[in-house]
Amino acid sequence: MRLSNFDLGMVLKAVGILNSDIEPATLPARTDQSVRATVATDVLSFEGFGTDQDYRGPLWYSPAGCVPVDRLQVMADHVFEHALVDAVLTTRVGECVTTSDYQPLSAFRRTVIYNEFFKYLNTDRQMTVGLRISPSLIITVSLCRLGRDFSERDRAALQMLVPHLTAAFRNARSFSRAVSGAGDTSSMTGYLTVDSTQTIRAANPQALYLITEFFNSNGTDCPAELNDLVRPITQRGDHDYWLPATKREFHSAGGTLCITTVYNLSLQTANFVLELKGRSPAKLPITARETEVLGWIARGKTDSETAELLHISVRTVQKHVENIFMKLGVETRTGAMARFVEASSLPVRQGL
Repeated sequence: MRLSNFDLGMVLKAVGILNSDIEPATLPARTDQSVRATVATDVLSFEGFGTDQDYRGPLWYSPAGCVPVDRLQVMADHVFEHALVDAVLTTRVGECVTTSDYQPLSAFRRTVIYNEFFKYLNTDRQMTVGLRISPSLIITVSLCRLGRDFSERDRAALQMLVPHLTAAFRNARSFSRAVSGAGDTSSMTGYLTVDSTQTIRAANPQALYLITEFFNSNGTDCPAELNDLVRPITQRGDHDYWLPATKREFHSAGGTLCITTVYNLSLQTANFVLELKGRSPAKLPITARETEVLGWIARGKTDSETAELLHISVRTVQKHVENIFMKLGVETRTGAMARFVEASSLPVRQGL
């Protein structure tokens, strides 16, 4: 079906919402808003399946709290009795299908899964698509509403969003793995976003510090050493929406900079996770607890995140930061990070 210019505009708006960020934490909101901007629905669900057809449970339902807790087990027990589930996991992965493609409404209303699950959601129409996120993971996106069946326009509009939804889940997964992989093995973690013109669009202080130390960057343009990692976003095909994450290492006398690149082809950006790995810092004139606080600051954590990780109050973290500044003779977090990295044996250039 050919969509109208108005509908195409709605799809483009949805793609913009979906690709407004790459953080896993914002994925539920981005996917929810983008799908709802494309097709009207009462209930929206995202659920995980293994390719051996094992049900891994719901990722999230929208609106929040729309599914009674006692109904979740009903879905788990009867999900494979649903007429369209087998198709979206096997022969029609990536295609938008509706319940009415496989059985009339009267027959659906006689099923256990309708009477024990969908009836409690006050819905009787469903459109679902399976997104292949990896060889072993399929995520289903299901739109449910009452009374009005999904039209061919709805199907065509959602179908246009499918590759972008798939890319968003894959990117969030890659980004999450890159960040969690840094963990305690890194003395500093930075995040950097570069566009197709090799201009830095976003960076936290840790990233700017690291690219200055390793590549003598001016903080505005992508370091020349990373240009080949940016190049794939300008060489993609017309129908490419996702590229697998890449990893690269750069070495210096004091440590190793590990860079994971996660691509957002819709926005034509390369998102870098930079991990500094080296020797543990030498003894600084601060307490053990202050060293812990400084370590989390160097990894990019906020005061509230540091407080949660160390099981102390935000005010206590702020007091530790004040003491760190005083003892190290610095006035900013960047200055404190410089002392931390210097103590980790990474050569620090004069003038920072």
